[in-house]
Parts: sequence; structure tokens; C-alpha cells
Amino acid sequence: MAFPVRNGETTRFLDESELGEHYRRRLATAASQRDRLDALDERVQRTVYRDGDPWLMIVAAPDVPGDLPINRSELNQFQRRVQDTSLMAIGGHSAFRRFGVGPERLWADSSPLPDPRPAYGYLELDQDGAGAFGLYTSTFESRDSTALGINQEMLALGAMRGSPELARGARSANAGQSLALRARILESPTTAGALLHLLQWTRFMYRAATVTIPPDERDLLVAEATASTTDLEPGGTAMMRTLANLLNRLFHGFGSPEQTLIT
Repeated sequence: MAFPVRNGETTRFLDESELGEHYRRRLATAASQRDRLDALDERVQRTVYRDGDPWLMIVAAPDVPGDLPINRSELNQFQRRVQDTSLMAIGGHSAFRRFGVGPERLWADSSPLPDPRPAYGYLELDQDGAGAFGLYTSTFESRDSTALGINQEMLALGAMRGSPELARGARSANAGQSLALRARILESPTTAGALLHLLQWTRFMYRAATVTIPPDERDLLVAEATASTTDLEPGGTAMMRTLANLLNRLFHGFGSPEQTLIT
């Protein structure tokens, strides 16, 4: 008996012994991809400036590692491509201003601060095709710092801007085409006890979906999805469908069933 599996653009047929090896490799790859996503997520949380507004942070890891050259030429190309571009797909005033190289990665951020930690916006492309994108999300803070408002449209437009960059980084590294994505609301320790309001634009006014989550359970504001690098081509229906799926899962943590229409 032969079992069909996809092999690029063709179909290959495996016997029982080959099928077992195929699934062992597939499970090992999935475990490795998950470990890479976890390690990147943890490191980025330690890297960025955490004393300001909450972040929307998206990290991505490919199923098969690639090899992006980390050298002056790549850094210059990276800087020319993203310099002075907005952190959101439409509108927005913050842009990437600082650029550099870290251990096995290129990075850019939007910080005007003397602090070396990335702030306001962050983009990282790693040598193995993984990467991270983040931007500040808070739109208001109550006077007594007991509530923060997070604009749903800012989350969506940030995801639309950053996710294609992560897919492009994976392609530049010749990594695998399947990306594991994780989005989270990454808060400042100084506001971790505040109420969070998800502000949704509805018929010319904002309404707030409010969630009260104990500080030690804020990891509930995290969502995951899997997408191919071609699914994240800018402006396509596949990108919108992928990001709607990812963000809806994130919004569930706010008690909101789905995002409103982004126009």
C-alpha cells in the first residue's frame, strides 16, 4: 500500500516504513519550531523597553531554519528598505530610526530615547529566518493609572505592517515556507494591574470591551496561528484572513468575540 504526500508541486507515494519516518521527521520539526518560537518570545520580552506603553508583539519561526547573511551589505539593504516607514499599514507617525546588528540578527527600532533598549516600534530579522515585530499600543491612560485603552485598529494595522516583514525575512533566509506566529500584549510591569480596554470603532464611536485579569495571568492575552510565507503577502485576501484569525484569538482574551471591520 502506498500513501500520497505532497512533494513541492508534485505528489510522492510512500510505503509504510517511509510513512513512519515521514511523520517522525514532521513531529521533530514541529517540536523544534515550537522551541525556537518560545526562545525568541522570551528573549524579545527581555530585550525591549518595558517601562512605557503596552506592546503588540508578534514573533515568528519557520518550520525549516534558513541562513540570512548578517553583514554590512544586508544591514544597508535592510535600512534602506524600512527607514522612515510607518509602523502601521495605513497612517501612523512613528517610523524606524535606529538600525543595528545583534547576535545572528538585524534589528530596527523607533526609539528617540537615549536608552539602548528598543522602544515605540521594533523589527528583528534573525539569521535562521525567525523574527519579531512590535509597536506600542496604548491610546489613553486614566489619571490614576488604573485603566489602559488599546485601540483595536492600531493592533490590526500594526499586524498588517509587521507580519509581511517577518515573512519576507524568512524568504530572504531561504527558510521553510511555514511560519508559526505568536501575538501577545506585552505590558509594562508598572501597569500590569490596570484594567485593559479594547477600543472598537463602531458606527462613528468607540466602545470598550473590558477585561480584568490578575497580573499573574496576563499571559492569557496571547494567540497563535500558522501561515505560509505566501499567505502573508501584503494586501492579499490570504493575509487578511490569516491576521483576522490571529487577532480574533487575541481579542478573545478581552471578552470580544471578533474584531470589527477595518476600513
